[in-house]
Amino acid sequence: MGEFVYNEETRIHTLDGKIIPSVSNIVGPLSRDYSRAHPEKLERKRNLGTAFHECIRLFLNNDLDVDSIDEELVIPMRQFEEWWENDEFKGLTPPIIIAIEQPFCNEKLKYCGKPDLITKDTIYDWKLRKYDPICDPLRMAGYAGLFSDFPVKRKIVVEFSLDSGYLPHDADKKQANSMFREMLKHYHRQQKRREEDQEFETLLEKWRKQ
Repeated sequence: MGEFVYNEETRIHTLDGKIIPSVSNIVGPLSRDYSRAHPEKLERKRNLGTAFHECIRLFLNNDLDVDSIDEELVIPMRQFEEWWENDEFKGLTPPIIIAIEQPFCNEKLKYCGKPDLITKDTIYDWKLRKYDPICDPLRMAGYAGLFSDFPVKRKIVVEFSLDSGYLPHDADKKQANSMFREMLKHYHRQQKRREEDQEFETLLEKWRKQ
């Protein structure tokens, strides 16, 4: 196995010292455009999303201190508990959890990702926003492609809101797997072109300094 390094802070991930894209990098061209959003509001939403994912991780590990939850996340966390305990499993014992927000790498296809939750046959993703029917199925297809040792039967994206309600979505969209592979190939072609351009610029610079 190669040496895989997932850097959460820099968002630069490597395999054997070479930069590889994440699922988010690959589906980026189809992601929603937030360039016109107010920077402070956008940053607040990102921080809330990060905190929400951390609360869920602690909840699933039976380590959540409810008194420490941001007041804006109290309702979404109640929604999550209701969905997890009464909707998704209808009072049954939840399945064995394989991984919670753990990065994985497909060494053959040279990309990586960090699914929110993986159980025996299902990949889950939580969103503190509206479900994106264009981008989210591709993201889930990318996550599913990270695994070859167990079959992914379901890809579930659950959207939560800050005020009320939750809505689970079956993100196993037809043709999403093949479309993600095409986007991955395109990303690698562009990356190779950028590297070749950089090598050429370096060559020119050396020539100028002669």
